[in-house]
Amino acid sequence: MSYPPGQQAKQWKSTLWCVALCAAATFFAAGVAAQDPSPLQPPDRSSPRDTVEGFVRDMKPVVERIRAGQPPEQKAQQSFLRAIGALDFSTTPNGRSWLVRTELALMLMDVLNRIGLPPSEEIPGDEAVGRESLQVWTVPGSPIRLCKVDRVGRGSEFLFAPETVERLDRYHRRTRDLASKRGLPSMADAFVADPSAAAAVSRTFRSRLERIDRASPRSTLEGFLESVNRAFAIVQDTEAALRADPPTMTPQEAREAERLADTFLARAASTLDLREVPLASREDVGLETVLQLKEIIDRDPLPPYETIPGKIRVQSRDDPSQPFTWDYPNTEIDIVEIQDGENRGLFLFSARSVRLMPASYELVKDLPYSTRWSNAEDYRSPDTSPGFYSDYIGSPGYLVPSASRLGSLVDALPDGMKRVYYDQTLWQWSGLLIFILLTPAAILFLFLLIRRWKRRLKQPGRAWLSIVAPAVGCWLVFRATDFLDTELNITGQALTTTQAGGRMIAATLGIWAVLRLSVAVSESIIASPRTPDVGLNATLIRIAGRVVGFFAGLWIAIAVIKDLGIDLIPLIAGLGVGGLAVALAAQRTFANMLDGIILYLNKPVRLGDFCIYGDGKMGIVEDIGLLSTRIRTLERSVVTIPNADFSQYAIDNLMVRDRRLFMTRLQLRYETSPRQLRYVIARLRQLLDNHPKVEPEPRVRFVDLGEYSFDVEIFAYLSCQDHNIYLAIREDLLMQIIDVVEEAGTEFAFPSAVEYQADASEMNAERGKEVEARVEQWWAEGKLARPGFKESRADQSEATTGYIEESSSSASVPSETGDGEPAARGKS
Repeated sequence: MSYPPGQQAKQWKSTLWCVALCAAATFFAAGVAAQDPSPLQPPDRSSPRDTVEGFVRDMKPVVERIRAGQPPEQKAQQSFLRAIGALDFSTTPNGRSWLVRTELALMLMDVLNRIGLPPSEEIPGDEAVGRESLQVWTVPGSPIRLCKVDRVGRGSEFLFAPETVERLDRYHRRTRDLASKRGLPSMADAFVADPSAAAAVSRTFRSRLERIDRASPRSTLEGFLESVNRAFAIVQDTEAALRADPPTMTPQEAREAERLADTFLARAASTLDLREVPLASREDVGLETVLQLKEIIDRDPLPPYETIPGKIRVQSRDDPSQPFTWDYPNTEIDIVEIQDGENRGLFLFSARSVRLMPASYELVKDLPYSTRWSNAEDYRSPDTSPGFYSDYIGSPGYLVPSASRLGSLVDALPDGMKRVYYDQTLWQWSGLLIFILLTPAAILFLFLLIRRWKRRLKQPGRAWLSIVAPAVGCWLVFRATDFLDTELNITGQALTTTQAGGRMIAATLGIWAVLRLSVAVSESIIASPRTPDVGLNATLIRIAGRVVGFFAGLWIAIAVIKDLGIDLIPLIAGLGVGGLAVALAAQRTFANMLDGIILYLNKPVRLGDFCIYGDGKMGIVEDIGLLSTRIRTLERSVVTIPNADFSQYAIDNLMVRDRRLFMTRLQLRYETSPRQLRYVIARLRQLLDNHPKVEPEPRVRFVDLGEYSFDVEIFAYLSCQDHNIYLAIREDLLMQIIDVVEEAGTEFAFPSAVEYQADASEMNAERGKEVEARVEQWWAEGKLARPGFKESRADQSEATTGYIEESSSSASVPSETGDGEPAARGKS
């Protein structure tokens, strides 16, 4: 609301007084009762006369201080607060604000001064109220009414009626041209127009933080009109200041003014039901809808003020359970009561109106702007905002074109580039095409450049460098869409499509970057010297990183889908049905994943282990993946086994053996004499006891009388793990066993049917006699080991044996010593 500067200059004293009243209402409300001479005695409002006279009497100190040009003192402040108590603010929009209450009380005093009050005796007193059971009294010649209400703890009182208080600003505007019958200045006008700190800061605070009152179709429409008109006025003034020669406003001040205008337009957008608009484009669609709606309203006379339902009419409807709807005359626009959600109980322009707004605007945009009729004075802000929408969609920047970096450049373009085609100017279409081509090209070049640099790095540097391209690409897409929105000022369907496509591309690149980030973190942990057991732990860390990256990417995808307005419920339902089919088809895959996790937890094998699996197959484990395990066989081929199968095998991990088993059975011919057999057993025990690679307490036993042989079993553990070393030790032991059998003068048996003759024996009888004699000597000397007797290992041995790890073929054959005993074998 604006007023002539001359009027403000003439009323500076009243302005000062009103500012102080507002401050008093704010800061002294809580302490009034303690400072009142009669704090327990409430004002007398038992009749219309008492209420009216009490209101005027309480306002008397105000009048006196105004006439004297003095600031208010405590008594005047308390009187003013009692005067405010005579008004019923129950249906007034924002009636709980001290600023609103102060304005309305001053407006009421102005109206009463302008229309005049009847003599006191003509106003009903207590006698008339008791005699006539009076409930309502109207000030003669005006719509101002007082109603009898029941106040808790105070009985019945007459207060200025709620509908009267709600319409005081309207009555005040209608009586503005009337002269005050008491010669008093307009206190409300001075208070509203005052630019000083108390009132201005309070009003600015309210306009920026407090939303439009949307308790009725009337308050919603009035708040919408006032917010858009105030934004339009700010934009027009700012643009004019920037285009002045020289400019009267700095670019920084222009941007501040633009933000203030945006605040008012955001308040206007709060009167729209935008639930059907995707979150990604809700702000832009809301702004465009506000401007289109204002263009439609400006082309048609405002409806009669009384036909717009206010809060009283809404509350007095017959069926409160049914939603209340008001149709704007001559249009398909309607204001409805929201039944659910965060705006439940508020009156907003319906979602259907928002959906039809572009088409409705196209139908009326060629019509001239309306000249407001006389009822325009009923509205707080009946002004029009001509060209607001067309200037917005055809100009660079946001709201103030001259504050944009492209403002001067666009002004210099020829008129042909400023023609509008499908809601955009030609220069806007050109800029959009350039960005659509340049942004993907820049991202592709970045990917190729990063790919070339990655070849020079190793992990984890390569993984970290892989994040750069998708992350920077995501940032580029966001910056490009933001530039198209705020600088090129693309609007309408073109903006919606661009934003949707940009968000999808940015989301894809963002998910890619998150997945690469999870890989980079995993590789950094693996490369750390503090990470033990690189084989299995590295695989677990990689899988854990990928799982975290997958869920982070899924969260981003769901957020983007929600922002784009895609309903997740049907999508989830579809995924549920499809997921069941996929689960049935991919149950083998899920089984492999689960068994892969079991392999990681149980750790039957590790990377690099040599194992036997299945039906005796052998190989080295090269990789344990999420779905399969790869094994390199002895043929140097790679076998890929699904984890579900591999986990079911009996796996013999040969790499975890602490020692190797040496076990064999000697089959000696039946021609071997008992003493020769004892000699073989004793020499074999001697051989194993003194061998450096045989674990303590080996076992050599005569175990069976076979079909064609004496069976001697050798059971011992060898101190080795590697298979090649094991084969070398086994070879050495077998060669020495052959030597022992040969020394004993006997031979190994083999399956055969032999007819023996006494003189045809192939056995070395002479050698056998020597061995028998030697055994007799051992027996006599107590050196012969008997079954169950545990002899010492080295000190009781007659001979020692050497050990050659590499190959027995290179060992020297033991020679006989002078006493007929075998010589000790030296170690190589």
